[in-house]
Amino acid sequence: MGHLLLFFNSLLMALAESAPFIVGGYLLAALIREFVPLRYLISHFGAKGLRPVLNAVGIGGFLPICSCGAVPLGIGVFKSGAGPGTTLSFLTSAPTISPAALILAYHLFEPKLVTTYLVMMILGAIAVGLIGNVLLKRTAEEGVSQPVSAEIDLKEGHDSSGEPTSKRIGKAMHWAFWDLGGQISLDLTLGLSIAAVIMAFVPQNYIQSWLGSPGLVTLISVVALAIPAYVCSVPSLPIVHQLLFAGMSPGSAVAFMIAGPATNLGELNAIRNGMGGKTVVYYTCALICLAVLAGSITDHIVYDDYQYVAREVKDQIIVEQSCCVPITTDGTHFQLEPRGLRETVASIRSWKIPFLAVLLMTLVVGLFRQCRRACLRLLGLPADGRARPSHP
Repeated sequence: MGHLLLFFNSLLMALAESAPFIVGGYLLAALIREFVPLRYLISHFGAKGLRPVLNAVGIGGFLPICSCGAVPLGIGVFKSGAGPGTTLSFLTSAPTISPAALILAYHLFEPKLVTTYLVMMILGAIAVGLIGNVLLKRTAEEGVSQPVSAEIDLKEGHDSSGEPTSKRIGKAMHWAFWDLGGQISLDLTLGLSIAAVIMAFVPQNYIQSWLGSPGLVTLISVVALAIPAYVCSVPSLPIVHQLLFAGMSPGSAVAFMIAGPATNLGELNAIRNGMGGKTVVYYTCALICLAVLAGSITDHIVYDDYQYVAREVKDQIIVEQSCCVPITTDGTHFQLEPRGLRETVASIRSWKIPFLAVLLMTLVVGLFRQCRRACLRLLGLPADGRARPSHP
């Protein structure tokens, strides 16, 4: 019973603490989507050279998309003439350093860790692109096709630049809390649930012994687990946050945050189909090297004095010293304990409750949309609910 209470307490508190930053990320992403034309951004992708790679990294970090949106967009710009390395720079930066993810990361982790991750990610994405443009050559079958449509992922249908600002803001809010919020809140709750299970049911000394030692074997193990999995950047952050509390080394955290959100097996297969087998082999090897190298630098240079001190007393985890996550309560330790739901709710700061309500609303929206899609599939209808036209 104590473990179940610990699970629900951890999940609710994580939602409440993260809600203001997640909701803020939704709003920022929606305003970028509505007021920054995608066609203008992707027009800066060039074939080769340093400037196109820098543009690809900057645009990728600016756009509010995960790997599931970055991969089709990246393949589209590749088919439109962007260099293979330039495209891979975009695919590396877009899912890992999105605005919403950075807002939440600077809340969950100490600035030193987030800044280290951000610098490693930017430099790594540039290196992936520059080396990729040298090693990878376009074939005749991969020649330039029609320019990529502005409808991909961020823009749906028509250009709304001529509409009144109030109407565009309304559309942005609808997309923020219905489309983006509904999907990400589901993924986020799943990530927070995994983190809560880790904190409630996985022995703290097991995590510390497996992920806490700064070493090459640990980093390779983390990357090997992260690359095949589907982990978006925002939902992955609470998992890393709780693992750091449980004893994960900072280098392992950075390696996971690089390798996990960047891609997964399904999207690697999409890259193989769209850009070729040689490209996907290079990209996978580059991601592994980037994650392991960044993790090693984090462990042995940035956090060479890393120390983690914690103890487990009955059903309580008491963290007395951790380098990468803010220590709460009285400033000397973090303590997670099983308690009643009423006590947990009472401990949430009042100014965060409206944000928590909005986050829970988007979660309900996401559940509704998923159930609706499932029902439409059972009825044989497309996702918009309209009957397919009959053909004579």
